[in-house]
Amino acid sequence: MFFKLLKHSWLSYSRAHFFEKSFYIKLLVGFIMFFILLNMLMAGMTLPAILSEIAPKQEPHEIILSALIFIMLADLLIRWIFQKIPAKKISPYFHYPVSKKSLAAFFIARAWITFFNVYLLIFFIPFFSITVITGISKQAFVLVIAGIIALTGLNHSFIFLLKTLPEKNNVFRFVLLLIIAAFAVFSWFYTEHILYASLWLGNSFLSGSPGIFVIIAALIIFLQIQSKKNLQKSFYNLIEKRSEKKISQKITLAEKIFRKIPVYGKYWNLEWKLINRNKRAKSSLVQWPLMLPLLLILFWWLPENNIIHLPVFLIFFAGSYGFFHLQFFLSWESRFFDFLASKNISFNIFIKAKFYFYSLLALVQFIILAPFILLINPAYVFAYISVMTYSAGVIFCILMYAGINHSSRIDPNTKAFFNFEGVSSNQFLMIALVFFSIIPFIITGQIIPVKNATYWVLLLSGVLFWALHPVWIKKIVNNFIKKKYIKLEKFRKD
Repeated sequence: MFFKLLKHSWLSYSRAHFFEKSFYIKLLVGFIMFFILLNMLMAGMTLPAILSEIAPKQEPHEIILSALIFIMLADLLIRWIFQKIPAKKISPYFHYPVSKKSLAAFFIARAWITFFNVYLLIFFIPFFSITVITGISKQAFVLVIAGIIALTGLNHSFIFLLKTLPEKNNVFRFVLLLIIAAFAVFSWFYTEHILYASLWLGNSFLSGSPGIFVIIAALIIFLQIQSKKNLQKSFYNLIEKRSEKKISQKITLAEKIFRKIPVYGKYWNLEWKLINRNKRAKSSLVQWPLMLPLLLILFWWLPENNIIHLPVFLIFFAGSYGFFHLQFFLSWESRFFDFLASKNISFNIFIKAKFYFYSLLALVQFIILAPFILLINPAYVFAYISVMTYSAGVIFCILMYAGINHSSRIDPNTKAFFNFEGVSSNQFLMIALVFFSIIPFIITGQIIPVKNATYWVLLLSGVLFWALHPVWIKKIVNNFIKKKYIKLEKFRKD
């Protein structure tokens, strides 16, 4: 039964309407992931010598084991954002004599076959083979790798439980957020205690302490059993979730605010509903704030004399949610595009409203982050403002202008990350263009003999595009109107 269901999963993937279109994108992404893994392998092989030079009084493996808790927490965060639960398209099996226990057991077992359960070993195996085998013993090497695998399995089981919880179980999520916040505060003020506890855990693996392995194994079994129970309960709600939900007539606070805004308020309300009624768009909106701590960590660790390298990283964050969402621009409207196109509305105002909405979202993000950036380093505030203005001006223009040509039907109720439905090679090249577009500004900034010239050039470019936005938005509207019926036909056909 397991192999039959596994075969069905492959057929479902290979027969999807976007399989051929996204196949080459997947190959390219696969090459990038291979390159990342290769760098992790090289880091595992070269880091022992580097750590020996930096801290000659401490063993290299002890330094890494001291940071083991933080490494596994980073792995947990990555899984929370990117790892998916392979439990889609269950309803066809409800008509066949397949027990719910068998389906749940399949998805529990199938979930272990994932990239996230092996990528850390690419670094740890070569690192510990150099440091532990030569410094301690082969047995200690086997035990510490077994410990890493056990912690990886614990992270996997915890994320699986978290993502199979009923939607109404908000108490557990609230308690989890409190625990995470408490740990963040504790680790900030008592970093040495966390490092010591992490080293103790690593040494317990090295010595083969049976108690640690038994506790982790028991936790994994408990989490897997609870996940299986959650899956069996959720099967009965899958059909209802996939059916059309009744639109709530309750007026939200956001809608009340938007109603008071003249001209653009009704379009902003429509945009807000569009994001929150689609699983794919809403999950991206919810997960986006989880990426922002990475930016603050970058500010914290990057020396001030390397401020010239910040634009390369900031370009991804400073545009806020619009950087992701506007890549698809018109594709999100595919579910009610016929309705919009049949109405006598001004598409000039419609697209302007989108531009203002996501620019405002970028500004709100900056207002929230500004106190933290000021606390870390006030010099980074101007850098952030410059790249934010450039993103909301130049980059949003590129995304919206190109979005007309590569817009396509996407399923708004699928996962957000690592989902290549609707992505084309042209769009991938456009995103590459967005990132490379900042290079001429960096070069110009190096030539102009003014302090922070790069950021001044970025700021002026963003302001210029903002000042000229009625001109290029009008051009976008004219191109859209010419291709409107072609796009509508494609949405109907797909």
